[in-house]
Amino acid sequence: MRKKGIVRAAVESDISAIDKFLKQRINIHRHLDWRNPTEWVGRSPLLLYISSDNSIEAILNCVPEPQDTYWIRLFAYKNPFYKVSYWNALFNITGLEIITDQSDNPIIASLAYQNWMKDLLKMEGWVEKQQVIQFKWDNKNKAKLFESVIPSTPIRQMTYADIEKVAYIDQACFHPLWQQSKEALEHAFAQSSYSTVFENNQSVCGFQISTYDKGKAHLARLAVLPDFQKQHIGEKMVLNMLKYFDDHGTDYVSVNTQQDNYNSIGLYKKLHFRKTGDSFPVYIYC
Repeated sequence: MRKKGIVRAAVESDISAIDKFLKQRINIHRHLDWRNPTEWVGRSPLLLYISSDNSIEAILNCVPEPQDTYWIRLFAYKNPFYKVSYWNALFNITGLEIITDQSDNPIIASLAYQNWMKDLLKMEGWVEKQQVIQFKWDNKNKAKLFESVIPSTPIRQMTYADIEKVAYIDQACFHPLWQQSKEALEHAFAQSSYSTVFENNQSVCGFQISTYDKGKAHLARLAVLPDFQKQHIGEKMVLNMLKYFDDHGTDYVSVNTQQDNYNSIGLYKKLHFRKTGDSFPVYIYC
């Protein structure tokens, strides 16, 4: 069924209304990023579906970051009966037009944690590219594992002065779909609990960013420059991170990775991470 309304870009004067809308009992898909929804206002495409009484009924955010990479960062709607109509108006008609104007070669992707989002994307013809799987650290043999942790290894806590180099490493290590911009990494660092870099001859060649919330730590980002891989640098950084959280009384540490990232999976298994059984698909718009 078609739904009558107008679609327009979100502007600063909408911020209060957007906050209020997202606190209601509505359906919400959110991407794993480091910003609150209203922090994207002023960038495009961030679109509102406005009803005849001038209230928000649905929101779509697929602002590119980095350039040409368009994740569905937010899709929220009020009435499930009109889900497809909202999506059609916000993404298929308006969003795609903006994206094709902005980029000659866009990558458009979405995670899908909830069944309704999976069903929508499949119905719309999106293709499942891969699965993201979760691991949790098994600390039963941590004493033996920590025997290899050497305090004098060239690992130090990250500073804001490192962000530019960290962004360079990130872009050198990841497929464009999974890269983070310098701005995103600044947000990640600001919200992290423990972030470190690995130095080789006083030059940063690797980094990790970890978060902590309600007794649970999460390894959010790990990368080592290609020329320095296969030298156990990533292993040393993860061990250092595990020891840090263990020393601070936290034995719950998780990490997500792609099911086809065999190098990462091998590293995490070596360090006693075990699959939790939780996973979610990544869909690509073709």
